Amino acid sequence: MKKILLPIISIIVFFIYIVPTHAENTFKYDWKTNSEYLQADYTMFYNNNTYYQKGYVTSTINLEDQDDNGIPKTYIYRYNIQGEMIKTNIIESKMILSMTSNDKYIIALMRNYLSTEEGYYIALINEELEIIKEYYLPVDDNEEIEYILEEFKLLGIKYINIIDNNAYIFTSDFIKEINLETGSVHNLEQSEDIVKKYYEHIDILDQERTETKTFFGHDKKENKTVLTGMDNQGCIQRPVSSEVGGTLEDSIFARYPIFTDSYITPYVACNPDYKALLKIYDNEDIVLEKTYEEYSVFSTPHIIKDYIVTIATKIDYDTYNFQISVVILDMQGNIIQEISEEEFYLSLVAGPTSFMTLGSNSTTENRCYNEEKEMAYNCFKNNNIVYYLPLSIETKIEGQGTIEVTNTARYEELIKYYPIPEDNYQLETINIIDSQGNEISYNNNSFTMPENDVTIVATFNVENPKTGDISIIATITIMLTTAIILIIKRKREA
Repeated sequence: MKKILLPIISIIVFFIYIVPTHAENTFKYDWKTNSEYLQADYTMFYNNNTYYQKGYVTSTINLEDQDDNGIPKTYIYRYNIQGEMIKTNIIESKMILSMTSNDKYIIALMRNYLSTEEGYYIALINEELEIIKEYYLPVDDNEEIEYILEEFKLLGIKYINIIDNNAYIFTSDFIKEINLETGSVHNLEQSEDIVKKYYEHIDILDQERTETKTFFGHDKKENKTVLTGMDNQGCIQRPVSSEVGGTLEDSIFARYPIFTDSYITPYVACNPDYKALLKIYDNEDIVLEKTYEEYSVFSTPHIIKDYIVTIATKIDYDTYNFQISVVILDMQGNIIQEISEEEFYLSLVAGPTSFMTLGSNSTTENRCYNEEKEMAYNCFKNNNIVYYLPLSIETKIEGQGTIEVTNTARYEELIKYYPIPEDNYQLETINIIDSQGNEISYNNNSFTMPENDVTIVATFNVENPKTGDISIIATITIMLTTAIILIIKRKREA
């Protein structure tokens, strides 16, 4: 496991300045949470987010708000897809380290810092953000959790895996299986078969690894599988050392032959020449494998409709600066958008038509404190930021008329439409169908936007405005005919 993760930890841990770029806005900025202020290490562990029931849930701690035991309180927030906060709660004495969700619960790994209850817990949190079940997670003294979790978070690898009614947690020694109904815990050996069964994405990443290529990003939707990582294309030679300076030929080692290669080698700096790597499968077939010269690493990929969203890192070996942005690619591997308004991006979770990322910026605002209540030197201002993919609304007209409606909309947005028939025409039928062939219900000329593009099909028929006149004429005609017949009959009888 560690052979996959350790080589690139040093790449992603640095927080660097980033210059905003401008690109086609395929994904649109939607909303962001209120600012949170944390130190770098707290930023990594205690900012969490997940997609849950057509919205997002986030958690963080407030270093200024601590309980009587000096433990920062955990704040948890629930937002609908439009960014409206619909629920909040405070958890005392415990900090959320990681979270995920299924249709019913938010599943969180928590750490309790009270001496009487110290340790790790798995919590089930309902839609009201209440902890309804809490299970103690036994961990041996030599068994690492937070170190492994840090690696998973840095690389954007899913940590808590939910299969059926069980949660799975990776530690340094085991895969822990926790039954979400009973709380029973089993330690599973990290054999190849066990990893493949319960952490299939990690097994795939390991199988794809070569001498130069390392994959640590994975996502799968229907028949498409996306892998991201980096390709080590060689060595960028640097000066022997900062103390010696210059090139190897100019150095002291070249002037004094007593220094053999065994002495020289440790002083020759070699920076791996990393290039970002993308690989796409259609079922079992490789449809694309591509490196990107302008980026060093791709991580945390998510397939959203026909796009791939990934966190991209650039490394400048001349200045040792890092630039971290969010990059959007199409399924042919073309870069179509780069989002880089923040200094760096830490995490990325996705819904059916949107994603949330943690944008962070260094700040000198007096809002981060260490244990001695002194200003921390590495204070960061964080916001969970949401971008959405506009969905298209098309109209199909039969007959003479139009439909007034917006061209694009956001998932779960209330859409109003207005049928306008031309003269002597009237609206006969309306059908709203999404791109998957599903019929969308409507009421009072409005519907809720589904997670797919939609087409409004309207039928306008010829109006018959003289129908009433014809009925009158027909009635009169019948009456006259009847009268004439009666008159003729009476004359014959006379």
